[in-house]
Amino acid sequence: MTFHGIGERLPTLVPDGPAHLGTVPPFWAFAGRAFGGFSSAAALTGAAAFAPSGSVALAARISFVSPTLVGPFRIEATDVRLGRSSSAVNVRLTQDGQTRVTLASWFVRPDLLPAPEPTPPPRADPSACPGTWRDTKNAFDSAFERRTIHFPATSDAFALHGPRVELWIRRSGGPPPDAVSRQADDLMLFDAHLAETVIEGLHADRTRSFSIDLSVTWAGGPWIRSATPEGADDGGDAWRRLTTVGSAAGRIGTSGGTLTDVSGSTIATATQLVAVGPPRSDEGGRKR
Repeated sequence: MTFHGIGERLPTLVPDGPAHLGTVPPFWAFAGRAFGGFSSAAALTGAAAFAPSGSVALAARISFVSPTLVGPFRIEATDVRLGRSSSAVNVRLTQDGQTRVTLASWFVRPDLLPAPEPTPPPRADPSACPGTWRDTKNAFDSAFERRTIHFPATSDAFALHGPRVELWIRRSGGPPPDAVSRQADDLMLFDAHLAETVIEGLHADRTRSFSIDLSVTWAGGPWIRSATPEGADDGGDAWRRLTTVGSAAGRIGTSGGTLTDVSGSTIATATQLVAVGPPRSDEGGRKR
């Protein structure tokens, strides 16, 4: 299976007996460590290979056990329970025999995804919203295009901005051709911004702060229809509205987020636990 949307920057998972092999390229890393959204997306794509053909993810829970590094990785199933309408698939991503990421997921037929919760369409049209410095924070951030609705003007302004941010965001390389690849993209979008709301809001040391986990649940709606052979692919590269709210008590923070389409229909919701480092003493470090 292949990650799509940014060409050669996204690797192919190659079958290797009961497992799948891949590689983390430098593009998706900072200081030798993989972006957590990339390792999450790799794990979900690997899990989909063990699920029945045509299934989509209903829910996924990712635990970041230890940092994933640039270089080869292996994805193997730890538990697979296949059913007629739903299947449980648990996998782990390893490097050098060490577990880096675990993923517990449920896959279902696309028609079994719950109906999306409607929300009021946003008043701000993407074309009327300004761009943001956030597209250049890390090299891999250029994989997505952002427009600000409610977002700090600089990284330093997070502490004064408040715990809630809102962005229009879409992939830069066009739509992935299938639903699971789009769901892998959703993991990237959430992981790029959920922990950030907490870490930057507290002005915490980025090099000593990190995501502990990521839990995502998907809904049905227009996005899934456009990602099936029967549907017109008219929504795969559309703007999505990402809203996140974070809070922290001591050294552990929590963040929640929602992805909606331009009509206001919910695509997915997510929560994340964050380990918060000490207050930042300089500007040399960055998150993962």
